[in-house]
Amino acid sequence: MPKQDYLSTEKRLQELRAILSAAKKTPLTAITIQERLESRGYEIGLKQVQLDLKNICENEPSVGLVRQKNGRKYEYLVPVGSLPKKTQEISASEAVALKVLEQQAKRCFPESVWEALTPYFDIAQKMLDKLELNQKKHLAKKVVDVPFGQTFLPSTVDGEILDETLEALQCEQKLKITYQSAEAEKKATAFTILPLGIVNQASRIYLIARTKVDGSDRLFALPRVLRAKRCEGESFSYPRNFDVQKAADALFKFGSDETIVLKAIMKQSRLVQTLRESPFNHKQKLEDLPDGNALLTVTVQDTWALAWWVLSQAELIEILEPKSYREVTAKRLIEAAANYPEYHPSRSQPPISE
Repeated sequence: MPKQDYLSTEKRLQELRAILSAAKKTPLTAITIQERLESRGYEIGLKQVQLDLKNICENEPSVGLVRQKNGRKYEYLVPVGSLPKKTQEISASEAVALKVLEQQAKRCFPESVWEALTPYFDIAQKMLDKLELNQKKHLAKKVVDVPFGQTFLPSTVDGEILDETLEALQCEQKLKITYQSAEAEKKATAFTILPLGIVNQASRIYLIARTKVDGSDRLFALPRVLRAKRCEGESFSYPRNFDVQKAADALFKFGSDETIVLKAIMKQSRLVQTLRESPFNHKQKLEDLPDGNALLTVTVQDTWALAWWVLSQAELIEILEPKSYREVTAKRLIEAAANYPEYHPSRSQPPISE
């Protein structure tokens, strides 16, 4: 295994944390940890490993590392579901917030992602159960989360693949994957990639990575990753100026640098009220019109998300400006209407339902 170049203490500790995390319920001795670090290219003595483990035990309670004696040797373990003592002391409002978060997490993330938060959700539930016993008030049942728009079940991501990907991302190591294209008839392809970031979009989770083939950044849907294995001992220099948010915006086309001044007539009082309560931004203007409608004026980014919102309002909104945006919107609505020719106004009679 080729030796790594000089690595900072923090990077070595990251690798050590990754080894402890990957061990799950298996206790590890300092010697075993030393051997695993050396297999990954870290030249380190046993005494330094012991000092690192002591540092984590004493100064990083969030890791939850436990040091236990087994005969004449010490073993180290991060118990599954372990939580720092302080975390177990939460207020009623914090417990309710965690239960709402649990509803959102189960709707948006694969089980392999949100199950790591289960101990926190359990602590919240115990707090709420205690309140119900003492005060007979079912607080948790009085606060719910309602999704905006159509929801879908979260995609399934293999837990081991996710762990391997996150560890490669944390330790800045190359990752070998076998990837199945969205086009099912195509064969799975092997890639060696440089993982740069994880992006969650609604109920799907993606990896942003740089390929060794052409050096371009692309998205890999984690549910379609069939196998993933870190290239132990093969680290890479994370791009200094790389911004995960900007890369996600570009790859998903969430946003663009171009802004438009959108002017539109809102034709429903409920829609107008919603925009008053939750405006696009602080510069949004809503002007009441004599006919009971309202004129919306707002400077926004020209994105697909905006287009989806405009199209979802259908007959409740009329775009006035920009003219090009009005034309594109009208064209899409006309094309959509063409899918229902039997309801076209040119027909003398509507179709009869059977």
